[in-house]
Amino acid sequence: MGVILRPVLTEKSMMLVGAGQYTFEVAVRSSKQQIAEAINQIFGVEVAEVRTNVRPGKTKRLVRQRKTVRTPKSKFAVVSLKKGQKIDGFDRALEIEEEDED
Repeated sequence: MGVILRPVLTEKSMMLVGAGQYTFEVAVRSSKQQIAEAINQIFGVEVAEVRTNVRPGKTKRLVRQRKTVRTPKSKFAVVSLKKGQKIDGFDRALEIEEEDED
């Protein structure tokens, strides 16, 4: 299982792209150093800072089945790149979003 699970393409994360910050969903047990190394290997960019956020799982009730289930917790990382660095895929997603607004 890899460290980086998927990029997060929300309105808020797209606003951060302009500031050189990219958001990814990562494995729950991954460290900031592992996340920085994975971003460096996958995209070939230098990471300046990694901030992480662990969202706890929620308890949901299945009324018809008379039981409760727990959704798994998830971890997100906001990766800041050094000046002059960028990840191409996110910039393209931002351009498509801007075209849709026009």
